[in-house]
Amino acid sequence: MKILSRTTVVYNTIIFVLFSYAYAILLSWSNIFELNFNSIYQLIEYRLNGSITIPLLTILIISIYKQYKFSVILLIIYLLILNYYSNSIIFYRFDKIILLSNILVILSSYYFVELWSRYIGLSPFNPGIKSNNVINERTFKIKVNIVSKGINYKGDLVNYDSEGCFVKLNENLASLSQKVIDINFIINKRVLNTKMKIVSKNSLGIGLIEHVNNDTFLWYDIYEVLFKRRYLK
Repeated sequence: MKILSRTTVVYNTIIFVLFSYAYAILLSWSNIFELNFNSIYQLIEYRLNGSITIPLLTILIISIYKQYKFSVILLIIYLLILNYYSNSIIFYRFDKIILLSNILVILSSYYFVELWSRYIGLSPFNPGIKSNNVINERTFKIKVNIVSKGINYKGDLVNYDSEGCFVKLNENLASLSQKVIDINFIINKRVLNTKMKIVSKNSLGIGLIEHVNNDTFLWYDIYEVLFKRRYLK
């Protein structure tokens, strides 16, 4: 899956990942000279704990930016390790401010894990079909028509949710270069037109989300029609 456009969710998640790492590092350096280490082994172990996360941090940021599916697992592992390091300081020196800060970081971690796992599973990034061959696949009930630079693209709606949809196109996608397109959804011979933004693309079709400056039907209006009539779902 090629990602063509990224929303604020991607960048906010990356910012939180960097913030949580910076918090753990600052917490480490602010306390390292006050901690009473019983042996040089404890000191080496403590510093190693702070540096182990650097390779994981790099891989995690890349996987989030590329929106790989395994980034959810990496995010969970990364935040568990980081929160463990942050909270381990309390066992050496109890501090109410540190305890409160750690609780806020834990709650924020839970929020971002939920946010990212939901985002990565949205329909615009998940076709819901495995191949271009519609045999043995679900029956496509909603036909789609796109006109871009004088070229007419026909296809089928294969997956959707409240945030967007994925459209399987029958034509070659190479000439489809516009980021914002006019798209017609044909539902029971009724045509619903809207503007949508292309956010992903693969050999099957394109992933779409609602365009902000839209003076036609909103995607959510079309989604409600599809959901109430239980198309594809």
